Amino acid sequence: MRTWTNQAVAYKKALQYVEGRMKGVIKSFRTPWEKVNKVGIQGFEWNSLTTIAGESGSYKTMLCDQIAREGNRRNPDSYFRILMLQLEMPERVSKVREFSAVLGKSYQAVCSADGSNLSDSELKKICDYAVEQVEVNANIDIFKDQCTTDEFRRVVETYMNAYAETDEKTGEKTYMKTVITLDHAYLLKCSNSQQKVNMLYDFGETLVQLKKIYPIAFIILNQLQKGLDEPDRCRNGNASNYPTRDDLFGGDALYQCSDIVIAVDCPAKRHITLYGPERFIINGDTKILAFHFLKVRNGEPCMTFFRAEPEKMRIVESEPPKTQEQ
Repeated sequence: MRTWTNQAVAYKKALQYVEGRMKGVIKSFRTPWEKVNKVGIQGFEWNSLTTIAGESGSYKTMLCDQIAREGNRRNPDSYFRILMLQLEMPERVSKVREFSAVLGKSYQAVCSADGSNLSDSELKKICDYAVEQVEVNANIDIFKDQCTTDEFRRVVETYMNAYAETDEKTGEKTYMKTVITLDHAYLLKCSNSQQKVNMLYDFGETLVQLKKIYPIAFIILNQLQKGLDEPDRCRNGNASNYPTRDDLFGGDALYQCSDIVIAVDCPAKRHITLYGPERFIINGDTKILAFHFLKVRNGEPCMTFFRAEPEKMRIVESEPPKTQEQ
């Protein structure tokens, strides 16, 4: 079976893409943060893979939820769907966390587990919020069952076909633009006696195949390895404070196939007070986040700072911390 085409086909597609972007017909999926959008192509392009890695407690799940929750507001002129694969926690938990932000109360308080119960007015407030979110974000779906790489592929294929439109004359399908998030690549099941690292390599290959077929913007969460916590990596004012591609769990498994790789670092949680050779002053502030863009396929790697606001279930852009003069 013939599987190649003349390069003229590629030129035609490239010109159509460039012209579409020039006229504003083709747009990327914009995130809630202009800094991230500028590193990408005004956001995450369709047919792309973004890997976001961080240690436990680095707010990467909150980051992913915010991208989905604000997707429609940030992309008002686009129509797309969002499929969130939530393998780590029951879907109920992430929504109760949102209620926590709405009420400005702790998770325990929202669950009436801090010695007091919610008031009727507070319950009504989160009920109204839930109704509004279901209406505003009616294009968001959740998949919660653990799966292998092959099962993941079938889930994606089934979902894309469910919302595809078929031309009655030609039989050709037009697929809906879709953002697909996975809350932790490590939680995919291994097939038989397969090792986790080998599973991640297979998963990476699967993602590459799927993003070439469908207009999907994959956002995959991954873990940073514990080596980042070693004493030599936590010495103040050292370049080794910064995460590298070698710190990604699974090494090259997802790095090679990703278009953008972001390592989210929380220096204060590693007891670093002067971060990196620039000696950014952290002062124990656990809400300071450093986003290290380790790979940008169509741009330049860089580092920028953000601030976590867990009480509002969001991450916001911030100026870099002040530096200590040497």
